Amino acid sequence: MGFRLEEIDRRGETGGEDGPRLWVRSQLSIPFDMSSGPLLRVQLIRLEEKTHLFLLLQHHIISDALSMEVFYNELFLLYDGFARGNRHPLPPLRVQYKDFAAYRNRQLAQGHILGPHRDYWLRQMGGPLPPLELPGQKQRSRHPAYEGDTAVIYIDADLTRGLKALGGQYGASLYMVLLAAIKVLFYRYTGLTDIILGTTVNGRDHADLEKQIGFYIDTLPLRTRFDPGDSFEKMLEKVKGVTLAAQEHKAFQFDMLVEELGIRRDTGRHPLFDIVVDMINYSGTNPAPAVPSLEIAPFDPGFRESKFDLTVYIYEGKDSLDIRFEYKTGLFDAETMVRMARRLETLLSGIVENPMETVSRLPVDKSPGYPPIKHTAVEEAPIPASYHQERLWFIDRFETGNLYESTPVYHNIPLLLKIRGPLQREKLGQSIREVIQRHPALRTRVITMDDKPFQWIHREKKITLSSGVPMLLWVHL
Repeated sequence: MGFRLEEIDRRGETGGEDGPRLWVRSQLSIPFDMSSGPLLRVQLIRLEEKTHLFLLLQHHIISDALSMEVFYNELFLLYDGFARGNRHPLPPLRVQYKDFAAYRNRQLAQGHILGPHRDYWLRQMGGPLPPLELPGQKQRSRHPAYEGDTAVIYIDADLTRGLKALGGQYGASLYMVLLAAIKVLFYRYTGLTDIILGTTVNGRDHADLEKQIGFYIDTLPLRTRFDPGDSFEKMLEKVKGVTLAAQEHKAFQFDMLVEELGIRRDTGRHPLFDIVVDMINYSGTNPAPAVPSLEIAPFDPGFRESKFDLTVYIYEGKDSLDIRFEYKTGLFDAETMVRMARRLETLLSGIVENPMETVSRLPVDKSPGYPPIKHTAVEEAPIPASYHQERLWFIDRFETGNLYESTPVYHNIPLLLKIRGPLQREKLGQSIREVIQRHPALRTRVITMDDKPFQWIHREKKITLSSGVPMLLWVHL
């Protein structure tokens, strides 16, 4: 298999880092030839006399995130050793990825071993599979797009300690606590009490696989069914049970499960879930190798991508957490994601304070950065109509012209009350006026400017009810 380091000279080009960024993006869009290989490309781009851009591209089918870290560490350990005139500094590997693949294939061929795992997953994924569509999500394109962005929150040491202590109290990992909290957050957004989120786990179960390069990722769907009246403590127990069972039965691979369930492949969506929660542990005990003669730093490509609709990455530092919401910009806007991330921070604080509170009552809207709404509107000024309001206005205009006489569109909302006993009409009128005085929206009219509807709220609070518009009440005397 042929392989070469491609060297490119871009010295003398103007535009700073914009040129290299465009180059990187163009290289990312070039497909690999899967049938002939190799499934990696390496370029060394000279930007200045002593400044280079190192570009390594690997197809995901042969690599994962930890593999890229292994590649980087070994590359510069070798470089430093060879630069010093030393011999190969790395110990030989006892096994290779092909050995792992052969071992796993032997497992999959043994039906009596795989059967219990298959049965578990078919039970767990039985019945209707609930789609998770978040409010504010834009219409999905028929063609997959992966342009993305990130919203970030930082969990300080005190709250991180509280979350770890809570997990320890119930025999749950920090990941389980955070996963349960994220599911509570999505429940509060959607009302769903049956939620499937995905996660990816490292398949390097043996010590000999820790320093390996290859695709060792297992994908697990984590489905939790719960009740709005469940306390967070109970929710955590359910999430813990689901997570442990998924780990226990991961031998039945995800693609096999999708095939068994008969899920039709859709290039625009992922089967079973479109939202993933992953945790990345970083202790700092295995830092990148230092090369005294070089200054090595990450290069920002100037753009981000998101494989899933939303991936919540949890980075665990020494005593704090960095939680990143990586989302598709074609589906969500930045404001929606920033608000969601800050609501998670508020929710985590509430969980630590009172884990016995029900999931439907835990706080989500006391996040700093969202001040209370203040009275800043002009007393009497046109207010643009919302999309839905404009649609109702449009329909109303057509109805006025009797264009829908055969199939009229009724959008007036009735209030029908059955009242028993003697009714004092004067007090009823006084009460209605009081409600109108309290709620300015009830004093709204719609005006048209440039053929667009606008709301206009009448400044005068004392409004006389028109006697020409009857109010229908059923009064039983």
